[in-house]
Amino acid sequence: MASGSTIVDAVNDCINAFDDHPKLVALALENPLLFESKDLNNENILMKACAEKKTKLVDTLLHSKYFSKKLLTDKNSSGHNALMISCMVNDSECIDLIMNSQFFDPSILKETDVNGKDSLMLACGSGSNATMKLVNSDKFDKSVTNNKSKYKKNALVYAIRSKQFDEKTFSEFIKIFNNQAIKNVDAADRTPIIYASFYRPEYVKFFLMIDSNHEQRITKFCSKKNKHIDKLKSFFVDANNTGFSYLHILAIFHPHILTDIIKLVDKHNLFICDNIGRKFYEYLPNKYKRYLNDIDNSLKLIIINSIPNCDICFENEVDRSLPCGHVLCAKCLNVLPSKNCHICRFQFVDYNVRKLFLS
Repeated sequence: MASGSTIVDAVNDCINAFDDHPKLVALALENPLLFESKDLNNENILMKACAEKKTKLVDTLLHSKYFSKKLLTDKNSSGHNALMISCMVNDSECIDLIMNSQFFDPSILKETDVNGKDSLMLACGSGSNATMKLVNSDKFDKSVTNNKSKYKKNALVYAIRSKQFDEKTFSEFIKIFNNQAIKNVDAADRTPIIYASFYRPEYVKFFLMIDSNHEQRITKFCSKKNKHIDKLKSFFVDANNTGFSYLHILAIFHPHILTDIIKLVDKHNLFICDNIGRKFYEYLPNKYKRYLNDIDNSLKLIIINSIPNCDICFENEVDRSLPCGHVLCAKCLNVLPSKNCHICRFQFVDYNVRKLFLS
């Protein structure tokens, strides 16, 4: 059966041959040494089968007389156990088999890898199928939703950043988190709604449906540049001490979302200023300012009156705020240099960034 001379080779042969020769592999699995073997990465046969999404082989292993709980609790050199690996490859079937095994202990859900990530965080990072299979299991422990990784991020943040959840699935997923987890602040001083406003703006409404009062702002970024809005491509890596709320981020990068969520926002949050004294609506293109119809008349008047004149011609109404903070009308935008602001000569990252701001 085995092409190699070692037990590790035999394990690899079993995994590779199982689809074509399941009965032959079943006979080979009568050797208990295959269940005890580990490779140079400290991976056992169950981990390897999970990594290759060999669902039927995983089922065969779990029902073998040589199977033991140790195969579920063992970790490889990266700190991943078999369940974590299934979560990483977004294999809902293997997750279901493992969690329904007689050997499964819910404490396995609390185990973390070398980066402090547990099974739920890894599942969130890979896809919604694995995540929902995990959380809908009778053996799922909701207390893990309060866990934090090495960088103090929770599973909610990894779900947002993965961009693998549709709106319907995310609206169900967020319900398993308590208020503490929803407002968790990570090592970069960002809450989940801050991540949502940048990566998945369509998720913001689900946070506001749970609690309309989200005041947390970006206040602890380390910056190497003396600019108010940093380079777009590195906004969440090397951004400034901006004082932006999630509303500021939406106004700059996803203004079309605001018309849908503005009625869900706690009113006093509409007047939060950033570190140069600007409210979120001062960054809005004019057409979006006029579309905010779901708020009181006094605020409508303030927003309309906030439409300034162009920083270059001083005559026309402003159409767009640039990354450097200067505001230009449509006419002056059309003659904007390819890389620099007319006034401060702020250099954009590249053509794609300029195109986004002028779109």
